[in-house]
Amino acid sequence: MNPCVDEMHRLHRQILSMEEDKRHRLQPQLGTVIARMKQSGVMVPNDIAQLNNALMDEAIEAQFDNLPI
Repeated sequence: MNPCVDEMHRLHRQILSMEEDKRHRLQPQLGTVIARMKQSGVMVPNDIAQLNNALMDEAIEAQFDNLPI
C-alpha cells in the first residue's frame, strides 16, 4: 500500500478522536498528505476530501474567534 494512504488513514483516525474545536489544527498535515496522494496518482476518497474542506473552514472560523473586537 502507498505510504501516503497509510498516513491518510492514521490522520483520519487521529482527527476523528480529537475534540471538535481542536481538530482543525491537523488540517495542514492532512492537506499535505492529500497533495502527495494526488501527485502520486492516488485517488483521494470523497470523505477525506470533504473532511479536509471542513477542517479548512473550521481553521478560518477559529482565526475569527480569536480576533479582538
